[in-house]
Amino acid sequence: MDLSILRSILPSLVGAVPWYGKLGEGITEEKIQALINAGYGYVLNGGVQSTPITGAGAYVSTTPDMDIQVAEDRAFILLSILVQAETIGTVSPLEVIALVGTGGTFATGGTAILAKNMDTSKGNSSGLLCQSPASSAVLPTGGAHDIWRAGVPNVSVKTDSGTVSVKDHPFQFKYSAKDEGIYHILKSGVAGQARLNIWVAHQAMTAFIIVKGVSVPKEWTS
Repeated sequence: MDLSILRSILPSLVGAVPWYGKLGEGITEEKIQALINAGYGYVLNGGVQSTPITGAGAYVSTTPDMDIQVAEDRAFILLSILVQAETIGTVSPLEVIALVGTGGTFATGGTAILAKNMDTSKGNSSGLLCQSPASSAVLPTGGAHDIWRAGVPNVSVKTDSGTVSVKDHPFQFKYSAKDEGIYHILKSGVAGQARLNIWVAHQAMTAFIIVKGVSVPKEWTS
């Protein structure tokens, strides 16, 4: 990939030195945008245009609505997650959960998703595998933890008038690393390859999931 944009911003750090891992001052928007410009930014879509994914229903660990696995030689820096509900049921609650960790078993069932480069002139060699929706997955075992939760405790129908029935909640949920001030890094460990699991757990749910992040050589984060 063309690293000229990175060299123009980080002339003394790009090359043999893993520039990301040496940044005591942390990640900046300028550096993230430089990586995207150089072809390292990717987006993964669960559902596209007017066709959402059909969720598995209430939370079950083996059926995340999106399962992402990072290649052994890559590190994935998560930037954002957007979940947009298309249809919902009437059984509470609605839980949006994002979990990261290493190992377990990447989903062997579901719909394969190709990560697309955020620079449309670049290729799609992300080092990421994705299933959305997913099935026959086993939770990560190494350092697994929730990094984001959202949802609503009560999704019962409320009558706005005698003839109109509406849901009394917004059903779009957003995670932003920039807003949180922390960039989670997904890379392999002792237990195996890094994974991100996302659930939109609710009865009769269809939804769209959009994940954006930067996939770089693992040694850059050492």
